[in-house]
Amino acid sequence: MMIKLAWYHRWIKSYRHRLGGESALLPLAILGILVGLLTGGVIQAFRLMIELPGGYWFGHHELFENLAPIERLALAAGGATVLGLLLQFVFKSVPSLGLPHVVQRLNLNHGRFEARPAIMQFFVGVWLILTGQSSGREGPAIHLGSAVSALTGQFWKLPNNSIRILTGCGTAAAIAASFNTPIAGVLFAMEVVLLEYTIASFIPIMLSAAAGTLISRIIYGDETAFLVMPLQMHNYVEVPAYILLGIGIGAASAAFCFIHQQGLRFHHIPLWVRYCLAGIITGSIGYFLPSVMGIGYDTLDDALNHRLGFYLLVSLGVAKLLASSMSSGLGLPIGIVGPTLVIGGCFGGAAGIVINYLAPHSITNDSFYVMLGMGAMMGAVMNAPLASLIALLELTSTPDIILPGMITIVVANLTCTQLFKQQPPHIASLRKLSQHKPMSIFEVALQRVGVSSLMNSNVKATHRELTFDELHELLKNKPRWVLIEATQPTLLHGIQLEQWFNEANESQGLFTEQKIDLLATPGDQLKVAELPYQVTALEAWQAMQKDDISAVHISGLFDAYAPALSGIITRHDLENYYHRPRKY
Repeated sequence: MMIKLAWYHRWIKSYRHRLGGESALLPLAILGILVGLLTGGVIQAFRLMIELPGGYWFGHHELFENLAPIERLALAAGGATVLGLLLQFVFKSVPSLGLPHVVQRLNLNHGRFEARPAIMQFFVGVWLILTGQSSGREGPAIHLGSAVSALTGQFWKLPNNSIRILTGCGTAAAIAASFNTPIAGVLFAMEVVLLEYTIASFIPIMLSAAAGTLISRIIYGDETAFLVMPLQMHNYVEVPAYILLGIGIGAASAAFCFIHQQGLRFHHIPLWVRYCLAGIITGSIGYFLPSVMGIGYDTLDDALNHRLGFYLLVSLGVAKLLASSMSSGLGLPIGIVGPTLVIGGCFGGAAGIVINYLAPHSITNDSFYVMLGMGAMMGAVMNAPLASLIALLELTSTPDIILPGMITIVVANLTCTQLFKQQPPHIASLRKLSQHKPMSIFEVALQRVGVSSLMNSNVKATHRELTFDELHELLKNKPRWVLIEATQPTLLHGIQLEQWFNEANESQGLFTEQKIDLLATPGDQLKVAELPYQVTALEAWQAMQKDDISAVHISGLFDAYAPALSGIITRHDLENYYHRPRKY
């Protein structure tokens, strides 16, 4: 039994070491599949927790129309207020949730998550949707998927550079499992969360999205989130209509982002008061327009199937925009991906009705414009144009939507970000809390690799004073570095120390009974800090910058069956790594 355990732990150590490299494709691919399956299961459990109680109370999990107007107001206001009181006075902590939390953990914690916020996200997300807040399930799903994936890596004590990729895997699997759109999940993870495209991360994220989609299809079948009739572009006369739709959706996206930012100005108000205000706003709108409450995908189904008129579409689009942007700006942890789809779909459907009225029988049906509006709104608000375009393709199974989608989404994105100078709500929230810091190219490169793959393991740790025999024995193995263990650890060059020892012994001889103070010997002496083996090269660099040192000692004890890891990495090592050619 002991032999089997020793073999297992040696294998785990080797596996961890491989993951510390920049291109550990095969180990990451295996992990991607595993965390994709785990994420898919969690996302389906989250979805069932919403649908089962909703179906029991309302006959359908989104039919808030079945409630009396005053009941809708009381449900939304009371639900948000109760949540605020619980978080502020019972739990006495308010962790960030949703997509902002995921980006925050990547920026400040190198992808490492805590279990408690993820557990809270599961139940908070369910509570918000069931109490009628204008929320989507994709934001909570992204948090849950990323946390499940990262915590799996942390459980196995994997290097932080691989945990960071696992965070992207969880995001992709969550989006894929929610919409049944695996490619869009991959691109959303790369475009919004990781903010990079590399082969080392692409392959495991693709496998994770495929695994998450598989779980979704086993439970809910092959149908996408929205049932859409076959759509196609009627003729190229419609191109100006796509441009105008993009400008209009871009302006609506800018309004969403602007209102969200204005809500951030009230974060000095007590939490439960802000939550109560958000609930009252949503409930008051829901008093007159119950379709605004909840996720709103039933509204999209009605728009796609021509069951809503022009004025109702515009009213629902404006109302959903106000409810969602105000609530998220006031700090209510709602998901905003779903609401952007509903808002864009309503405005797109209204635009389609107008265009068909002005030029009957010359353009595509209204459903085409509903889909274009959905993709444009999501792409502009989230600043994810490519993910939105591919989502359109996967949701409609219509290649003809690519060209109109490209035009509309790009124009909407440019209108929102360049004309109106707005930034995505999750970025605005993090900057308000000083938790978002853009990385330099140097930092981006260093965060992709673990220190265990760059460090020099030829290091010997010893005391400051040694006898002649002890020093001779130490130098016999020709260590590259000698680490002096003390209150302030100091690093000596092994070659310099050996050269001094040989010269001193030959010229004057050393008394074998005399203690030799290694810090009194000539040669370079470097101050070092100690870091665990899981850290990335970026974390090592940041430690050097913070403490004004030139090297760090990497150490870690895996378990009783595997030897301790020990190595040295210097500024010079990191600079050499950055400048050497590499594959992407």
